[in-house]
Amino acid sequence: MNTITIEKTAKRFKLMLILAVLMMLGSVIWMACIRSNAQLTNESPDYAPACVLLASGVVMWLIAKVAIWWHHG
Repeated sequence: MNTITIEKTAKRFKLMLILAVLMMLGSVIWMACIRSNAQLTNESPDYAPACVLLASGVVMWLIAKVAIWWHHG
């Protein structure tokens, strides 16, 4: 007899993971835009806001992974 596997991850945790990944991807794209703009204008790039967004995305991703593990073993 075949067994049926049901994914138990709640939608709120999946949403957290999606938001975290979007934050990380957005920050990398933002950094690339900052770099290309700095090269065009010969200014020194300010990556601080994009780095904060990247760090926030990483923290959110880690929290979501731990929450999934905690609630669904």
